[in-house]
Amino acid sequence: MTSDPSSNITFTDFFCVRIRQFILAGLLAVLAVLLYHNFFLAPELNRQKQLLAQIEQINNGLKKVKAANIKAEQVYDSKSLQERESVLTKLLPIQWKRAELLRWLTKAIQNNGLIFEEQTLQEQTPQALYQSLDIHLKLNGKYVQLQQFLQILKQAPRLLVLEKLHVENPTPESRDPKLKIEMILSVYKRLGLIATKKKL
Repeated sequence: MTSDPSSNITFTDFFCVRIRQFILAGLLAVLAVLLYHNFFLAPELNRQKQLLAQIEQINNGLKKVKAANIKAEQVYDSKSLQERESVLTKLLPIQWKRAELLRWLTKAIQNNGLIFEEQTLQEQTPQALYQSLDIHLKLNGKYVQLQQFLQILKQAPRLLVLEKLHVENPTPESRDPKLKIEMILSVYKRLGLIATKKKL
């Protein structure tokens, strides 16, 4: 019994074609992974690192403010109060200048294409040397617009601290969805030396 040579050649050719197909499919998969990493994943990771660095910078500013309030419940002499007041003077103004700040904030929101929904203000209980004003914001917009807005916050005319950020995607199936954004920004002012003396 002899085998047909033509059948052997056909089987060999078929086997080679299948191997080439598998190799080509593997190369295409590797290329797709590399393209996704270079054009989507890597830029996104870089943007996240930049946002974390900016948030850390804002938090460091807040720590400097809170450091001036150490042992605030104790009674200090006039010289000690003046020293602490001098530190706060460099960091915080003595007035809210609320209208100016809100105008700047509204302009920053609009310039980045975010849609403004709601804004509420809440003054917190004064501490020994400073007081905070919480600004609650509800916005709509895309992720890129949110990133740009967060980057602009560090250029604010006042020290703004991002206390809370909640982002919700109402349309997860969309490739470029409009997000629901809620955030709390805190702005600080120092209390005057005279008012501090009276309290102590």
